[in-house]
Amino acid sequence: MAGLRIGFILGHPTLIKKLQPDYFQSSQLAVSVLSLNAAITSLTDEEHKTTCKQKNEAARNYTMDEMKKMGIQFIPSYTNFIFYPVKNYPGDYAGDMFEKHKIIMRSNKYSDGQWARVSVGTLDEMKQFIRVIGDPKNNMALR
Repeated sequence: MAGLRIGFILGHPTLIKKLQPDYFQSSQLAVSVLSLNAAITSLTDEEHKTTCKQKNEAARNYTMDEMKKMGIQFIPSYTNFIFYPVKNYPGDYAGDMFEKHKIIMRSNKYSDGQWARVSVGTLDEMKQFIRVIGDPKNNMALR
């Protein structure tokens, strides 16, 4: 439930420690009563869980398949996001994706500017993402 800021993180203790100052101590990550109740309710709706999982899997697999066809490297994912390298991008990749293409991405400052993280959205949203990174004139795909 990304929109309501509900989730969890698993990782090596070194990574978690590196994330802590910026990631876990942010008031933006405080869980509201609304968010908590929505998360609990959504977990009791089996049809909703199945539908969400299927839609996420379809959009994620489409995105990874298209990235592979374009020769764009990425870390294979079973989650709701995909990492891909942007270490040679000359500037603020996430900022430019928003300014130039209105695609919102998480800042890549946590990966020392080496990786971009795109959240898996709807299939239509991921098709738009693929159009942007697939167009050579955009210079947003670093092959």
